[in-house]
Amino acid sequence: TAQAGTLLLAERPVLAREDAFDVGEAGVALAALAANDAATAALLKKLHPEGEDLNAPRLAEVWRHNGFESGLYARRSLFNDAADPPCSQLVVDGEDGPVAEVWTWRGVEAGEPLELSYVQPAGATAAKRAAYLEPHHGFGPPEAPPSADDAALEEAIDDAEDLVDSDPAA
Repeated sequence: TAQAGTLLLAERPVLAREDAFDVGEAGVALAALAANDAATAALLKKLHPEGEDLNAPRLAEVWRHNGFESGLYARRSLFNDAADPPCSQLVVDGEDGPVAEVWTWRGVEAGEPLELSYVQPAGATAAKRAAYLEPHHGFGPPEAPPSADDAALEEAIDDAEDLVDSDPAA
């Protein structure tokens, strides 16, 4: 169990995103890192274990779907997205560059998933989440089951349509 306000992670990026970011350049940079550093190569293969050789176009996709605004992180990239997550993320400027921090913003019970919102601000509308997730992370939000409010609204609309259909003067 973790209390609200617990620091879960403080991590420097494997590769920091520069101000003038280009996805193609990120792929080349990641390929160079992987070629010279076994730990980076192992991390990248873990993020995308399809068995493909690590090449710049493939690594650009790794960056596109697993990179955050400040860089590519080994552990931060393992947090799943949720619309109402128990954790919050921020990036602080450290002495040697950006440091990603993940904090609990409410209590988290043992066994409960530790998730973040990939969409900022957390709590964005469903339409904003859908518009952001697909191009930036390669997936859309899950289909939500209709709520009781949705069912009540649908019933009210049906009743109104029935009333209009039954009374031509309406």
